Amino acid sequence: MTGVEVFEIRILGGEDALKEPVARLLCPDENHPPPCPVPWSFGYADDALVLAVCADGPTAEEVAGRVRGLTDHPVELVPSDPDRYEDLVEQYRIEGGSR
Repeated sequence: MTGVEVFEIRILGGEDALKEPVARLLCPDENHPPPCPVPWSFGYADDALVLAVCADGPTAEEVAGRVRGLTDHPVELVPSDPDRYEDLVEQYRIEGGSR
């Protein structure tokens, strides 16, 4: 994953109700042909809804900024261990040739 890392965009206090708006923010047309411009997945950590993304640093910052604009919850961007997101990394590798 040259130049690309896994980042967690943590929406502190975020709940399931935020998943759909965040998903539409990243992917307005859920039926678009692959690849996703920014591969992503949801999870939870501590008291946060976690949006994991495969991206370079500037793109991850841009996505985090868009998420901040969508919610009143605090949003943190932190690098993550790719081993925690094997499915996301695999999605990036499979779709990588199409980017």
